[in-house]
Amino acid sequence: MTRVDIHTALVNSVALEIAGITEDTPDPEGGKIHCDSNTGKPTGILKDTAMNLVSKHIPEPTSDDLDEAFSAAQEEALKQGITSVHDITEPKHYQIYNRKKDELKTRLNCIFPINHIEKLLEEKVFDEQSSKSIRSKSVKAFADGSLGSQHRLVF
Repeated sequence: MTRVDIHTALVNSVALEIAGITEDTPDPEGGKIHCDSNTGKPTGILKDTAMNLVSKHIPEPTSDDLDEAFSAAQEEALKQGITSVHDITEPKHYQIYNRKKDELKTRLNCIFPINHIEKLLEEKVFDEQSSKSIRSKSVKAFADGSLGSQHRLVF
């Protein structure tokens, strides 16, 4: 489970075991494995690059999984009265949006992580207007740090 700021995750003991994280596992560069101050055992709280120790063991969702998740999310948004969404959009999600553009009932403002900028420019993604419901004109650079996840966890 990832914290709202995407800098901290909480995992269970099974995930720690699968990832091989023990009290002897060193913190990865740019990350922190939080351990119990009394026992020294990992608590399941992983910060920044330490999350990668677990996430690399999670299988990628299939196209069908992503399509199903998209449909469920759109329906839930509509139930809550949400008709427009700003989305930090991975390229694989953008492909889903385009594939499902005739089924869209919400407007999507796609904001791409800046690390994809070269490929997006090469593919002229910012020049196209896929549908009246999809806008793709923005990028997001993550340079904000994680002051909020220093002291308390809100998931």
